[in-house]
Amino acid sequence: MGPTKVVRGGTPLTCAHCSGQTFWERSALLNTPGMTWLGLDWLNESAEVFVCGTCGRLEWFLFVPDPDNPEPVAITCLSCGKLIPPATDTCLACGWTYALGEDAEVRD
Repeated sequence: MGPTKVVRGGTPLTCAHCSGQTFWERSALLNTPGMTWLGLDWLNESAEVFVCGTCGRLEWFLFVPDPDNPEPVAITCLSCGKLIPPATDTCLACGWTYALGEDAEVRD
């Protein structure tokens, strides 16, 4: 079976590199050193990986959307590791934000 179109969170997936719109779907185990040392790799989390059918770029997703609950999920703060509530862009614990400020520079 060839690559197919993918929709995540109601948005069609598009390759960030070549703008391709068809992907092969894979799953990847996110190994951690501690679990590997204990021989418990199978307990690690996994991620959905979509491989662009045009250029081969990988698009990773850590959360599988729940079709019965379309509500947005909290994300993990990249600064302190606490959860940022849905519909907010600033961590309540440390103030880190993923929103671009007015003077932020966007790089290609």
